[in-house]
Formats: sequence, C-alpha cells, structure tokens
Amino acid sequence: MRRKNQQRYEVDLSKYIAYQKLSIKSNSRENPTLMKDEELNEAIHLSTGKVDGKRTLRERVKQFSTYSDSTRSYRSFKDGLYEYLTDIIDYSYGKR
Repeated sequence: MRRKNQQRYEVDLSKYIAYQKLSIKSNSRENPTLMKDEELNEAIHLSTGKVDGKRTLRERVKQFSTYSDSTRSYRSFKDGLYEYLTDIIDYSYGKR
C-alpha cells in the first residue's frame, strides 16, 4: 500500500510540475506536497540546477559515490563527505 501511495504521489507531483511549466491553469492539478508553490519551485530548482556553478546535484552525488567507492580509509571517506556536504550547502545557510 505504501509503494502504491508513493507511486501515486510521484505521478501527481510530476503532472503538477509539468502543468506548471506549461503554464496550463487547471483546477484538477493541485500541489500534492505540503509546501507552498514558491517553496516547491525553489526545491525543484535546487535539486535540478547547478549547485557549484558547474554540476547538478545528481552529478555531484555520482561523483561522490565514485570517490567513496575508491576510498581506502574511513578518514579519507569522512573528509570527502565533509567536502561534498559543504560544497552543496549554501554558504549563508551553512554558517547558521
């Protein structure tokens, strides 16, 4: 049941985003999240946009995954994880 609900949520969200991008105003497509539209748009932009000016978040995750597979010690993995996290977090947010 949980998997079915997750799939339905993903489909609803993708349809909502597609309709929003196409500027189709329809009452049948409501925001399926608990976020405001502005918050959802920002989350989408952050997850699909360039996080370090060059690469998307997905590309950074893949890069870190490849790096961590070749890491020989826990210390170097930890250092790499710290670098990865600090690179993708907005500096002003990270200071808080």
